[in-house]
Amino acid sequence: MSEPWWNTSAEARDEVRGRLLALPYQIQFSRHDTIVIVGHSHFFRSMFQRFLHADVGHRSTELASRLCKDVLPNCGVACCQLDFSRG
Repeated sequence: MSEPWWNTSAEARDEVRGRLLALPYQIQFSRHDTIVIVGHSHFFRSMFQRFLHADVGHRSTELASRLCKDVLPNCGVACCQLDFSRG
């Protein structure tokens, strides 16, 4: 009998926070140059809220606001280039 891969209850905030903090390290130390990450809009908004560099907000206040507040539609795509040298 196979196990379901999904959770039937809401994920605890600590679990989400743990995944949120682990993801940049998984990306940074991956052996791949291009990575596709699939997830829910709330997770991506949380990522942008936590890790979006202030320079993005200075260059485009509207873009930074939309990334941190708007819902990514179903099958929506956000393309990002990450610069780990900037902290």
